Amino acid sequence: MNKTNLIKKLAALTLLVTGALTLAACGDKSLKTPYGDLKDTVYLSGEGYSITEKELYEEMRLSSSSILIEMIEKELYKDELATIESNLSTYKEDLVKLANEAIFGITDLDTLKKLDANVITQKVLSFIDSFYLVGINITKEDINAVDFESHSSKVLDYYKLSVAKKLYAKSILEKEIVDKNSTSFIDKDKDLQTYFAANVQNDYDMSAITIRFANLNEANATLRHFSIKALRGLWYQLPDPRKAALNPDNELHKYALTVMADLGIENDGKVSDKDYQNYYNAYSINDARSPISQADIALTEDETLKKFIEIYNYIYSYRDPIDTNYTVETLLADLDNVEVLTKKYEDFSNTSLRSYLYQTLSTEEGQTRFTSSPRQTNNYYHLVFKLKGHDDQVKTWMDADKKLIVYTETNELTEKAQEIYNKVMEAKLTKSYITAKSTERLKEQNIVIYDELVELYLSQSLSTVKLASKSSKDVVVKYGDQSITVRKFYEELEKKLGVSVAIDLAIKEILKASEYTETITADKRKEFKTNIENIIKQFGQNYYASSGYPAEIGRKNFLMLAFRAESIDEAIENVFVASALEEAYLADFEKHFGTDVYSKLVGVANKLQDQYFSLAASHLLIFVDMDEDENPDDPKDFFEELSVAKQDETKALVTELMQVIYDRATTYSSFSTGLSAIVDEFKTAGRLVPESCTVAPLDVTPECRWAKYKAAGLNIMFEPLNAITNSTNTLGSKQPLDQKFYDRAVEVYTRVKEEFYDADNKFPSQELDVRPTNYDSLLESSFGWHLILATGGQVSTSAKFTAADDTKKESTDEYYIYEHIKYEDKDGNEYFLNAHNANDAISVDQARIYINEIKDEYGVQNLPSKVKTTITSYFAPVYTKYVGENTQLHLLYKLLGTTNYNFANADNNAKAARLVEINQDQFFSYDFENESFNEVYGNWWTLFA
Repeated sequence: MNKTNLIKKLAALTLLVTGALTLAACGDKSLKTPYGDLKDTVYLSGEGYSITEKELYEEMRLSSSSILIEMIEKELYKDELATIESNLSTYKEDLVKLANEAIFGITDLDTLKKLDANVITQKVLSFIDSFYLVGINITKEDINAVDFESHSSKVLDYYKLSVAKKLYAKSILEKEIVDKNSTSFIDKDKDLQTYFAANVQNDYDMSAITIRFANLNEANATLRHFSIKALRGLWYQLPDPRKAALNPDNELHKYALTVMADLGIENDGKVSDKDYQNYYNAYSINDARSPISQADIALTEDETLKKFIEIYNYIYSYRDPIDTNYTVETLLADLDNVEVLTKKYEDFSNTSLRSYLYQTLSTEEGQTRFTSSPRQTNNYYHLVFKLKGHDDQVKTWMDADKKLIVYTETNELTEKAQEIYNKVMEAKLTKSYITAKSTERLKEQNIVIYDELVELYLSQSLSTVKLASKSSKDVVVKYGDQSITVRKFYEELEKKLGVSVAIDLAIKEILKASEYTETITADKRKEFKTNIENIIKQFGQNYYASSGYPAEIGRKNFLMLAFRAESIDEAIENVFVASALEEAYLADFEKHFGTDVYSKLVGVANKLQDQYFSLAASHLLIFVDMDEDENPDDPKDFFEELSVAKQDETKALVTELMQVIYDRATTYSSFSTGLSAIVDEFKTAGRLVPESCTVAPLDVTPECRWAKYKAAGLNIMFEPLNAITNSTNTLGSKQPLDQKFYDRAVEVYTRVKEEFYDADNKFPSQELDVRPTNYDSLLESSFGWHLILATGGQVSTSAKFTAADDTKKESTDEYYIYEHIKYEDKDGNEYFLNAHNANDAISVDQARIYINEIKDEYGVQNLPSKVKTTITSYFAPVYTKYVGENTQLHLLYKLLGTTNYNFANADNNAKAARLVEINQDQFFSYDFENESFNEVYGNWWTLFA
């Protein structure tokens, strides 16, 4: 039932397009199948069989719909193709985008240039093979993996038809957008305004002072440091008693002195940070305090700006400082010289912050220009002072109501409106629209088919095709004044499908003449017939309508479409018997490699068992986020922006910070407790070192430890990780780690296993990686700098199970429960397997028990649970690969090879060999450098040659 031909098995990465089923009925058979000049010329032969060109054509034409449509379309779009050919530079961007999407799954050039070199190699090799499967030979030199734009004509030519369809669809769209009755109609008064508001109105540069804080505590601590409090959207500066005594004669100091007196704080100009915090918290802003001479006075806009700049310089001490003498007016006039304050709309990665800045804050008189209190945006808190929206150009496009000016005085579209109109039209030219219009164009053609089965299959994707009323010897299809002959059709099919389909047919013939026919008993045939009769009965009840087979197509068409058969008996042979024969061969492990097959599989499984490790871990990360996109910057990119001297300074600081963190973490009851506490303290600490850190009376605050690191732009975080195992970075891993991090984690595991587990069979619950002695000993990844904390681990489980672990059902039994397990081979001969095993490694018998029972209704019953766990962990993945698509296909090729096959055309022998290579490369997902995978499976195709 799951039988598919070889091209389908191999074509996971092909570019062939398959259409959805939209079934239509087919008339009674009355036409002779046209074969043109095709004869019984041998195409492929081997011992006991031969496949002729005619037989090959009969099979290929049943998979021909997409190829036939492509042949028709190349003629149908000849004018558009000629336009592209004569204006290649105009359409190159479209061609390149389609090629890059197919090769890399990405069209953005900047993103492509950031791809990992190994990923690029995998994508390129995969694409080369996918092209080969559709009959196009290219090499790595045909794909430009540097600028991603200069692909060869052999690559780009493939996509010209797609661009031609786009050209045609665009010509149709240009008519529909002015047709009020069309769903594509563009309402100039409505649609342009909608697009303008969503995509243009706010798309301008913004100048603002934006200051980011890790959390609310840090933000509040910073405001406290600068003696700033807020009331009703305005800032007030408190009298600061830390550096000088307050003046009792100053009316504005009298309330502050009262607060200090109430708290028992001396007015000596030496207030400690702790006392100052109490004073700050107790001070209540009141702009109507009595007497009024003691009322708090809000800062002016210029004074507020000055404080914002001071805070900005304090937080971003690693950036060039901004002059604090600016007023709002002078800063606006000098923005070109303070470029750091201006960002493009799309550069605001924090969209919440962007919306607040663009849509809430305002520079209009009497409106809110700045955040008086820290504002949460995503995972951070911000203080923001809006300086200027550079929307002068945008304003010229709007009327007094801030709507797009659509028309000129002569009732023509304005230049901007026309630009938006074009973009609205472009947005309607979607892939689905292009596909719909190309399908409509095909349906408009008078396509007449002279082969009834080709018409039946083609009508599933193109319902308007017609069956010819008279037979033809040479013609398959006519459309307009064009026709496609059998020879031309055959050549196109053979180029794309010939070798694979011929191999598939040959394997069917080999299996039909094999010993496995004995497995197709009369009872099994009866079962097959019952199954298909039930299927047909369900079809008649419209059971398969949702799958594309409505009952109205009739039983005859259903049999042909679903089973490629004209009768129930033929369907049984084509599908049920063919599948059963293939399954019987593939399940006959000893036929493939003799009894050695089990030891081969076990050998791979035990390599996987030997490789296994599992490390439970957390990590502390030191990172920078200079662009504030809420993602750690790659140190490599970060250092590129620094001078050599600054790089050395930063590396020394990072090393020192990691050492301080390490040393401090060791003073806590557990490392994880310590690292969590350190991160919390670091986040809340200020960025300037107060005098009390070094000047008596000493008052050691978090700032004393962390300020200089924060001032350099360093951040830290601590988080648990998923278990790191030997599979974490192997092929197919869903969440691989940075390779440098993974390699270090393996080192950590190796060390803690040797030092702890090997000593007393226990992994430590708290063990830090080694303390860095210099920068080179730091773990640097693409995210920053790490300190790994091991919190547990596991070694591989054992398959050891002896008589001492077993028991007997009855004391008089000769054998233990798992000692003498009876099975029958395919010939009915009894044999016995033993689950007992004196070694940790999996035994051949244990593996054979698993293979024998894994497909049973109740699963594996004759392995002890402990052994079953080990088998599931290490043998099952290997077994899955053996019964997986790549190895199964390899085994079918191996079967074909036993017949000394030969293609009449020597080039096709080379193609067949290439198909084998493609299948083997797909097993490795084209990632030939993956060490953990290669360590276990690297010799797979040598082992199972």
